[in-house]
Order: sequence, then structure tokens, then C-alpha cells
Amino acid sequence: MKRFYLIFAIIAGVLWGSVGPFVRVMTAGGMNNVTIFFARVLIATIILFFGILIYDRSLFKIRLKDLWIFLIHGCIATVFLNICYNVSITHMSLSLAAVLLALSPVYVVIFAAFLFKEKITTRKIVCMILAIFGSVLVSGVLETGTGGNLTFGYFMIGILSGIMYAVQIIFARIAGDRGYKSFTLTFYCMLLATIVLVWFADFHAIGAFVKSAPLPHFSVLIGQAVLCAVVPYICIALAVMKSEAGLSTILAAAGEPTAATVFGAILFSEIPTILSLGGLILTIVALTFLLLKPRK
Repeated sequence: MKRFYLIFAIIAGVLWGSVGPFVRVMTAGGMNNVTIFFARVLIATIILFFGILIYDRSLFKIRLKDLWIFLIHGCIATVFLNICYNVSITHMSLSLAAVLLALSPVYVVIFAAFLFKEKITTRKIVCMILAIFGSVLVSGVLETGTGGNLTFGYFMIGILSGIMYAVQIIFARIAGDRGYKSFTLTFYCMLLATIVLVWFADFHAIGAFVKSAPLPHFSVLIGQAVLCAVVPYICIALAVMKSEAGLSTILAAAGEPTAATVFGAILFSEIPTILSLGGLILTIVALTFLLLKPRK
């Protein structure tokens, strides 16, 4: 029965991989990256608030001494992760943006070595090198003319999205070690990100976007919040709670760049080359071995 819940991890990865089309539609509609993310977390916060209010109000409780964990997780990691990822999506292929984000386990291994004294083994080093080489193949920089539109600056922004994702994972672990549930962390993550971004969001752009095509564009705003924030977070939480946490993480990490590649090919004619496809597979395999626990 536990294996059944792993399907929710795959669903989470696929839904996270669907961020690209939403971002590109809203960017074309005149919204900047900060405003796009603000709209997502605002709606997600409202949905999560009423969900927790109905399900279990005790999930709202946090200890004041632990506030710093939620501030770093929500105000810093989540905000910069999503803004960097949105920038990546608009300036490179969906598959490359997702692969650079999916490199987060590499950074988690490095951070965990310093924060939790976890050993960096030869196996981990090999997997990290393969994952990074795979991302280089996906970028197309080794192919004549393929990576010509990709600048170093935007590539580094993509790298930063993965680093911020790793910070998010590390602080989620710290919160979990202190007894907090995933729904509590997710709600305050969204709430704090909303509070930070409200000062920088372009409300006029949101209004103009909805006004230009009320029903379809309002559906896009609701859709990105539900499909790219609320549902995947609930799915991955369910998978981790009901099945193997490590395997759930692997399936979600593999599902995201795969889904992004498919969406890019179908919706934006971003057909991957043989090298790019090989790089995607290499990265997923390397991350899988990186996350799997070695047999004793």
C-alpha cells in the first residue's frame, strides 16, 4: 500500500514542471517575475489558510523562538528560488531551467556536510559531477549554435534557483526536526513570501492582465496557485508521510525536468537535441543514485 502513495510524488514533480507555461503566459500579458510569484503565493496562502482552518487549526501554532526558521525558509529561500526560476523560464528552455533547479540535491549534500556533519563520500562526488555534466549537456553549450542565446548571467540565475531550493530543503528539515508538520511550514512559507512581495508587486499589471481576458486570465492566476503551489506541496507531503521519503524525493526530482521538457516541446516547440536528451537522462540518473541510500 505504501508504494501506491509514490504516485503522489510523481504528480508533485509533474505539476512543478508545469510552472513554465503559466509564467510565459503571464509574462506575455505584461506581468513581471515578482508580480507573477506574488499572485501565486497570495492565492495559495488564502487556499491553505481556509484548508487548515477546516482541517486542523493546531497547525497554525509555531513557537516564537523558531520564527527565524520560517523567516529564512519563506522570506529568503522561497522568494529568491521562485523569482530566479521564473527568470530562468523566460530566458532559457523549460528543460534547462528545470534541470538547473533539480540540481538542488547536489547543494543539499554540500550544505548537510557543514550543518549536519554528513560525510561526502566518493559515490556522492561522482554523482554530483555527473549531474553537473548532465546539466551542461542540456544547456546546449557544447553544441554549435544551440546554446548561443544563453548568457552566463542567466545560467547563474538558474544555478541560484537550485541553491535556494537546497536552502529551502535544509530549513524544512530543521523545522521537521523541531516537530513542525509540512502544512504548517508550507502555510507560513507562502504567508511570509506574500508579506515580502506585496511591497514590490505591480497590482496594476495584475488588474490589466485579468481585465484583458477576464475568464481565461483569472483561470490562469488560480491555476498557477493551485497546480504549481498548493497541490504539489500537499502531494509531496502525502508521499513523504505515507511512503519512503527518499524515494519520494527522487521521483519528484525526476518528474519535474521531464515534465518541463515535455511541456516545452508540446507548447513552445522546444525540441531537445540528442545531447540535451542524454544530459537530461544523465542528470536524473545521477540524482537518483545521489539520493538513494547505499546498501550495507
